[in-house]
Amino acid sequence: MAHELSILNDGTVEMAYLTNEGPCWHGLGTAVPLQHPVESWLQASNMGNWKIKEAATLFYDEDTDDVYPYNDRKVLYRSDNRAPLSVVGANYKAVQPDEIVTFFQDIIDSLGFEMSTCGVLFGGKRFWAQANIGQSVNLMGVDRVDGKLLLSTSCDGSLATTASYTTVRTVCNNTLQLALKDKQNAIKTSHSSVFDSEKVKVDLGLKGDEMQEWGYIAEQMTKVRLTSAQSMDFFGKVFDLYEEEMDKEERLQISSDNKQTMTCYELFNSRGLGSELVTAKGTLFGAVNAVTQYCDWERNTRTIAAKLNSAWFGQHNTIKNNAWDEAIMMI
Repeated sequence: MAHELSILNDGTVEMAYLTNEGPCWHGLGTAVPLQHPVESWLQASNMGNWKIKEAATLFYDEDTDDVYPYNDRKVLYRSDNRAPLSVVGANYKAVQPDEIVTFFQDIIDSLGFEMSTCGVLFGGKRFWAQANIGQSVNLMGVDRVDGKLLLSTSCDGSLATTASYTTVRTVCNNTLQLALKDKQNAIKTSHSSVFDSEKVKVDLGLKGDEMQEWGYIAEQMTKVRLTSAQSMDFFGKVFDLYEEEMDKEERLQISSDNKQTMTCYELFNSRGLGSELVTAKGTLFGAVNAVTQYCDWERNTRTIAAKLNSAWFGQHNTIKNNAWDEAIMMI
């Protein structure tokens, strides 16, 4: 299973991407042309060719050679190759791969969004779809950030079905949640509930001004200048390195001795993609993007897919949100 992107025994790669956005995952996946129907995405990603099935959980008594059911648990497996995916509780409600893609088609039809990618990770245990929302901001006229909607779920209990708006800085393909002050950043449906696509669409409630509001906040960050010491202190706070009683000198020493913060400082100080733009050079926005590039691309993980998994769903997504929240407090 190269890259942890799901690749079947016959070589089928379970991922599709929009042709004009170009291949990712080192060329893996199937391109889908603009304005193609949902059936094309389901076929190209293979997400329409299998279902998540359920089977009873049994256990074997070696003393009697008898097999007994365990009714509180069930096994989830793929319908196409019978590969086991997880053991879950009896009330667990799986969301099917084609439901994710079809839901996006509903969004596209009603709001004018455009599918950009969808795919499967870990052999079917996790899958996603992402769409362009047709909104962007252009900070200081030189730094474009596009809005996207990400829908993801799992069938192993590791991730609720989650719909969230994200931003992608085009100069470096760094991703952040569309985090707005005092607003819900993601809609989550637990697997103990039935996924209600109509309710999720209502809860998402994109009114059309969210990207502009996010852009206003980001513009304020571009106006905040940071000294070298202030940027190091920012990184130390993001990675939660300090204790309350530490003074500035102690904090600076700890940050200077930390590999994560020093990598972020290097990215902030010119090595990062887009760090020389007027929006980022020596600014708070540049510091946020240094953390984002570290989490999305610099952190040493086993595979490209592991980077994506962490950047969208895991620890690195949390760190990026910490950076945004810390920056919000500074402005």
